[in-house]
Amino acid sequence: ADVETAGVDTSDLDGLIDDLRIAREAGVAALIKEVYDGFKVSLRSRGVVDVGAIAAANGGGGHRNAAGFTVPGPLDAVVERIREGLR
Repeated sequence: ADVETAGVDTSDLDGLIDDLRIAREAGVAALIKEVYDGFKVSLRSRGVVDVGAIAAANGGGGHRNAAGFTVPGPLDAVVERIREGLR
């Protein structure tokens, strides 16, 4: 559901990425937020995948277990960037 339609403040999403990371099934968690100039991507890892490298490849930063980047483009292109980094 669209965040604004649901009446959720985007600041309420800030801790969600960490909640997603602790799910036993998730080796990597990604939270994608639409911002005025594109999409802000937050990545978290349990340590097997270096999400810092994925973020760095997309102009962002962070470290092995927590990183992020902001990119322009349609959502499907942003998701593909993440998938490419995971391959």
